[in-house]
Amino acid sequence: MDSNMRLRVGATAGNLVEGESYDFPLAPMSKPLYLHVNVPEYDDSLSVSAAYKNAGGDPLAATVLDISTEGHHWVPLFHDDESLAQLTVTMTVDGDFGAVDVWISNSPVW
Repeated sequence: MDSNMRLRVGATAGNLVEGESYDFPLAPMSKPLYLHVNVPEYDDSLSVSAAYKNAGGDPLAATVLDISTEGHHWVPLFHDDESLAQLTVTMTVDGDFGAVDVWISNSPVW
């Protein structure tokens, strides 16, 4: 995997809006990856869901990151189910958070 997989580049995508979702293909994992969210402005509430799915789109599990401040936030991602095929990252927002960046990497360090 590349050291960083950009799901959302805030400078290009503009301000984050309700319900943005990104799909990322995954195979069963042997070590964790990290989901990063860089929030330039904080308003009301921002929740990030990372849902693991199999090839048929059936849910396997989910990881949720609730953000309550601006800045760089990250959460480890790991699922070793043999049927793992995809990760769907969904942003649920209430308020204005500016040009949010979202990426997956193999390190928690920005």
